[in-house]
Amino acid sequence: MAEEVDLLEQRVEAWIQDDIDQADRASLSDLLRQMRGPDRAESEAARNELVSRFSGPLRFGTAGLRGRVAAGESRMNRATVVRATAGLADALLASVGQATTRGVVLGRDARYGSSAFQRDAAAVLLAKGFRVWLLPDTVPTPVVPFSVQCLDAAAGIMITASHNPGCDNGYKVYWSDGAQIAAPIDSSIARSIDVQPSPNSIALEPPESHFGCEERPDLIQKYLETMDRVSWCPNAPVQELEVVYTPLHGVGGAIFLECCRRRGISRILPVQEQFDPNPAFPTVTFPNPEEPDALRLAMKQAEIRGADLVVAHDPDADRLAVVVKEPTQGWLILSGNQIGSLLAHYILQQDEPNSPQRLVVNTLVSSRLLEEMAKQMGVQYEETLTGFKHIAKAMMAAEERGLRAVFGYEEALGYAVSPLVRDKDGISAGLLILELAAALKGEGKTLWDQLATIHRKYGLWVSLNWSIGVDGLDGPAQIKDQMDRFRTAPRAFIESLNVVAVRDLTLAVPSIPLVIFELHDGGRLSVRPSGTEPKLKFYLEHRVPWPESVNYADAQKRASLLLQAAANKVAELVGGTFS
Repeated sequence: MAEEVDLLEQRVEAWIQDDIDQADRASLSDLLRQMRGPDRAESEAARNELVSRFSGPLRFGTAGLRGRVAAGESRMNRATVVRATAGLADALLASVGQATTRGVVLGRDARYGSSAFQRDAAAVLLAKGFRVWLLPDTVPTPVVPFSVQCLDAAAGIMITASHNPGCDNGYKVYWSDGAQIAAPIDSSIARSIDVQPSPNSIALEPPESHFGCEERPDLIQKYLETMDRVSWCPNAPVQELEVVYTPLHGVGGAIFLECCRRRGISRILPVQEQFDPNPAFPTVTFPNPEEPDALRLAMKQAEIRGADLVVAHDPDADRLAVVVKEPTQGWLILSGNQIGSLLAHYILQQDEPNSPQRLVVNTLVSSRLLEEMAKQMGVQYEETLTGFKHIAKAMMAAEERGLRAVFGYEEALGYAVSPLVRDKDGISAGLLILELAAALKGEGKTLWDQLATIHRKYGLWVSLNWSIGVDGLDGPAQIKDQMDRFRTAPRAFIESLNVVAVRDLTLAVPSIPLVIFELHDGGRLSVRPSGTEPKLKFYLEHRVPWPESVNYADAQKRASLLLQAAANKVAELVGGTFS
């Protein structure tokens, strides 16, 4: 035990010596003092905190970096950002032509530390001779990949933790093609970071030299002009639509309202308590629009105002949530699969119907309704691994083959409705869903009515997603153990779900931590660890019968009971019950 404490102290002291931030050094020194102090409870708490902060380096992966903001090797902090940027810069110099003159786009959200992290990234890049394109103030994440394409930049960096808890921040990288980094680029950047020296020996341009950054507020205007073109029905009566909107204390509010104003969507009512960016996220326990609690205030306002629907963005505005009112059940939060189905059907109906050169894309854990829709409409379909970077790459590759990739989505509320942004974009998706809702309203219909029409034609596909969170340093081991239970699932489990085939992608080359159970009705159960949080994630889908004599709401209720029962069988395998 004493040996472990000595080793921990040595690692903490070494980090303090190498850290570039005075406040971070002081916080670690305080924890060391408390750990060495006479108060047993305080000492134990400080030791546990230091063990957590020094449980291994924050690894650079396909999502870049993401973690809790604090001092220490396992946290997001200035020292981590400086080393990451130095590694990224060296990787760009080694593999991207004219990288320094093409430059790097830098954007940030409003989370804790974002401003300092953006400044540090700029300081490292300038010191290495890179041109730096600085997006002013805070911006939604989609503006960064859009700007990379506009400027033909070598890369883009967005400081954001997306929809993670308020204590987190992150560092997302876009490559020279304007898409998120993917293998093998991510690994080469990670290797470059690993060989960087200590943060305090990495050259930084002094703060007064930051005039070397080139601020580009005009890129915001270009983005707005581009959003004006994301439209299939310019004559939709959008002025008749009444919408409640929330950016969940994030950075999408001002740009989205301006996009709506330019489109003529005038009756859009912001949730004022959640409109201004606020890193504390004071009105929500978790700033993820997939969580019902996050949309509570918006639904309450929509009910009071008698609005047609609710739309919401996550804090960096690359995801979109939609809430509609069903006559018998009240306000219902649509799933990512339901929104994806609505957008796909709308686009495919409007965009050169009967053209075989069109392609739609979604992921292995998203609804198979899109595949059925594509089949019946004569459209090519592709399925990718989880993560929007794979969708973007598939859409780009299709265009190189002479196809037109017109739509891509993942069930986690991410949609690409235009090739103008090579990533998920909640702003453009939000504009298009409002246009569709307005067009339907002009016909006396709602988004819920349209879902019924889609499900009647292509089958009633119903899905349920949930996750199991794990805490503590043994979290990765717990997740591996739970994944192994599904990889070696007993026959009784297989039979209880009517499984017809099992695909274990952990045995594939390259290995992917994903197990898929193909179900008898064409649906699936997929199980995988989260790529950004300590969670095991489950995706369940069934295709259920829908007799002509049963209305849509009742069919959905019956399907929900079926999903709940199946989810409980899944939960039993890991020693719990679904709730």
